Amino acid sequence: MSMPNRKLEESNGEPLARAGQDGSDVPPVRDDTLVELRVDVPGNNHGRYEFDHATGALRLVEVVYPAERRPADLCSVIDSLDESESALGAVLLGNLSHPHGCRLWGRLLGAIEIPDRGKPLRVLLTVAGDDPHFDGVAAYAALPEGRRRILETSLRQEVLGETDVVRWLSIQEAQAAVLEARQRFRVAQIGTRKPVPRAPAWKPTDSPIGETPAGGESERHTKAEYSISALPHRFQRYVEEYLARDERVLLALHRPSMRSATRGGLVRRTRLEEGVFVLSDQQVTEVVELMPPDTAGIRYGFVARSGAPERLDALRIVPLSREVIGLEVSLRAVFGCEKVVWEFPAAQRIEIESVADALQDWLPRGEDHRIRRASPPPPPEIQPPLRDPAANSPQEVEPLAARLQARHDSWLTSDETVLARCLLPAWVEGRGAASLLSITNRRLLVVPDPADGRAARLHMNVSLASVSSLEFCSTLVLAYLRLFVPRDRSKVPTIYTIGFGKTLAAMDNCYLMLRRALGTAPIDSPEQESTDVM
Repeated sequence: MSMPNRKLEESNGEPLARAGQDGSDVPPVRDDTLVELRVDVPGNNHGRYEFDHATGALRLVEVVYPAERRPADLCSVIDSLDESESALGAVLLGNLSHPHGCRLWGRLLGAIEIPDRGKPLRVLLTVAGDDPHFDGVAAYAALPEGRRRILETSLRQEVLGETDVVRWLSIQEAQAAVLEARQRFRVAQIGTRKPVPRAPAWKPTDSPIGETPAGGESERHTKAEYSISALPHRFQRYVEEYLARDERVLLALHRPSMRSATRGGLVRRTRLEEGVFVLSDQQVTEVVELMPPDTAGIRYGFVARSGAPERLDALRIVPLSREVIGLEVSLRAVFGCEKVVWEFPAAQRIEIESVADALQDWLPRGEDHRIRRASPPPPPEIQPPLRDPAANSPQEVEPLAARLQARHDSWLTSDETVLARCLLPAWVEGRGAASLLSITNRRLLVVPDPADGRAARLHMNVSLASVSSLEFCSTLVLAYLRLFVPRDRSKVPTIYTIGFGKTLAAMDNCYLMLRRALGTAPIDSPEQESTDVM
């Protein structure tokens, strides 16, 4: 496919015109009068060519003399659909014809519009952008009178038929018709496109285990993503279950079991089980086992303490004892800051310094205008039905689910989007009544069953902007979600705990959505917040 000889260039499929009055190059300007065409019916004599791969040259196959000659080639606009769901048509004026299937850039001179079964049929009027003969022709009216008369006679025979209702369109109207046809084509493509399963962005599948390529923007995966395969297998499972598909891992550090320097009594310190520290573009998290797997390989579960890197306010490495160092971070929320300390063996100091270096880029700066996550994760197209795994049948839960959903929807504002939800049944230990947990783009809601007087105490309404960090525990013996909400003049944040059964698989999705949305909630403009203790 050729481009116009007036220094026209192409960028992302769109033509760009570049030429100064003195012939020098100037910054590219998009030429919206050019449209890519495919020749469907050549109007006059033309040659047909094929590419000879043996010689690397074009070879003439035949000279074609059509039985019926026309004053223009009949073309269609590439990647377009008109009102009749066919490609937008165009006539190409010129002094020679082009072979069938030839692609070229046509320059708009205008268009015609006629009624066709109640819908407007538009046909573009163009000349080849590479044809210098028409350089002085800016619109259809500028064509010689004889060429216009011949074209209009042919159009009436070929396209217009017996109708006299014809409207001649300007170049601007022709451009609008092209834009509309291209948009209709893209919408049709989206409607027929089959979803293609995508592998998680953070999970390398095209490299042997242990390969650590050199860093660079051209690399498909980060060095840390390749190194995840070197973690103990159970930690690979933990990481995989709670990383979003579009998340990118920047650093992953395995921490061995150790004695805490800050927890426990004076004589015996608490034992910290093995864990993994993960920094990604969406979270900073430490995942710690509740206890090691037994001889049968049973995983007892883990506790994850998470924060959004956008909430980092300060950090430092602090010595906690001769054998233990701490990575101390301050996480901001709209009403205050929370201090979190992750403990590591002193022997891992070099690795922790690398962690601190990576976190430095997230710290706020004076007059900070860096782009942060602008919007929360997209909600599912269809929310899954509310389920109780202990119910005898799905129909048994429908009346309760309907009550909860109606009450929940009445509390939402017009600018709220539900990202995830989960039914918290009455049988969960400590609850005694059913409720609905919902994660929106603005807050966490726990809506009690309106038909149960005992459920009112379960109500919770916490804005995402007020939450500094999360703790998610999913084990065989207990399961909960904790929200840490710091307040002014208080060194200890308020903690809200939501208990749930380990069999509530929907709770995992609620935690994932909550963790991802936490980094998108603006904390510079406080919103009116209502928080009720469970």
